[in-house]
Amino acid sequence: MEAREQDMQTENQSVNYAEDVQKDLIDTRKDSGKVAIAISIMSIILLVVFYFGFRQNFTELRHKVEALNGLQSRVVTLEQDVAALKTLPQKTKYMLMGTMTQEMANKAAYLGTQAASKEQAAKILQARQLLDDIQKEFAAAAQ
Repeated sequence: MEAREQDMQTENQSVNYAEDVQKDLIDTRKDSGKVAIAISIMSIILLVVFYFGFRQNFTELRHKVEALNGLQSRVVTLEQDVAALKTLPQKTKYMLMGTMTQEMANKAAYLGTQAASKEQAAKILQARQLLDDIQKEFAAAAQ
């Protein structure tokens, strides 16, 4: 009898052990489901954080690129101004020559009023007209 009781106890323990294993397996599946849900929720949160982080970085990058485009147009303007400054000595030269020819034309006009004969006055008038034409050419070149 004792042997039978021991066999029954062993059998009961085996059955209890099998039931415990089944319960543990069910609990593990429930716990792994909870872990999976927690991981998926954390993944979604991370995706949202990364999305807004990248969006903010791209917005800042877009603003910097727009600022660079504005800067590029300013650089082009500065290059044009520098090119204009390179021609400045030539323009200054034409302006000076234009002023000198204007002065000569004014003096020729005065000489025309002081001429001794009509022939001299006509020649001085012709010289004055030529000086005026040259002065206009210098004024056009200075611009």
